[in-house]
Amino acid sequence: MSSAVIGYFGYDTNQLDGQTIKTREVYELIRLEIDADVSYFDTESLKKNKLYLFSLIKMIIRSDKIFYLPGQSNLKYIFPLIFMLTSIFRNKIYMLAVGGWLYEFVIKHPLLKSMLKKLPCILVETNFLKQNLSKINFHNVDIIPNFRDHDFNITADQLEVSKNSLSLVFMARVMQEKGLDTMFEYAELLQKDPYSTPVTLDIYGPIAEKYCDVLKKELKKYEFIKYKGVVNSKDVHKVLSKYDVLVFPTYYQGEGFPGTVIDSYISGVPVIATRWKQIPEFVKDGKTGFLVEVKNAVEIYEVVGQLVDDKDKLLALKCNALAESKIYSKEIALEIIRNKIKSNS
Repeated sequence: MSSAVIGYFGYDTNQLDGQTIKTREVYELIRLEIDADVSYFDTESLKKNKLYLFSLIKMIIRSDKIFYLPGQSNLKYIFPLIFMLTSIFRNKIYMLAVGGWLYEFVIKHPLLKSMLKKLPCILVETNFLKQNLSKINFHNVDIIPNFRDHDFNITADQLEVSKNSLSLVFMARVMQEKGLDTMFEYAELLQKDPYSTPVTLDIYGPIAEKYCDVLKKELKKYEFIKYKGVVNSKDVHKVLSKYDVLVFPTYYQGEGFPGTVIDSYISGVPVIATRWKQIPEFVKDGKTGFLVEVKNAVEIYEVVGQLVDDKDKLLALKCNALAESKIYSKEIALEIIRNKIKSNS
């Protein structure tokens, strides 16, 4: 018998977002640390050919441990089949929920809710989500924080800030709901009333199709904002470490524990983010960054202004962010998974 990881890897289209990155990282963790005999199924393949479903069925039958990272469509249409097969063949399912959408989803799908309650283990990224699920009598939920392989070595002594400028960075899916509309409102404020030193904003990430025209239109207005494309996953920390602050004014409905926050911390970069859902669990206001209200460009303008005027504060934030990154290691995630396997064996 062997293990299997089932989820949206996005290999066919090289899709890079929170779902695909987390799925790939979990697979590598299982393959290297728990079970060398582990296979994977990329649910994206079903878009190309529904016959791949038979490969999925075969994989489930031969695997005694299944690590399942579903998106919403997968959970709605594929999970009932997986649940039925594992009920027959007595496989263990360890579900890892990526993002913060599971509570709202199960409220709308009572049959799936009853199935999910019967799983031996559901691992979510945030205490916020665990508490909401416990309110509807989920007793099989625990927390596994989002994590990264800390292969980028930088020390607090190496952190520095520029006295003559301040550089902001946005690194996430490029779409309105991730807060880019707020950042362009901020840019308008900045253009009308600049700080004492120059501030720039570089944007990285895959562009949502419906946002392409909006982005092009907005970029033409501001010389201090540039779109820099999609960063190779191996270079994320190297790129982020060149900046002073990450801005992430999200109000995305499915937001969970954004990997971009961890990546920033690993790079020694503090975060300005919104008080949205579970974000306050991860951005410690005044210590690893700042929290602002949703769609409040004025508040972002004021916070950035503080950092322009107080570079000692900025350096302290950078040091705190780097220290905070140690919490989100693969070693901690590995220990949680191993304990869950042991307790359900």
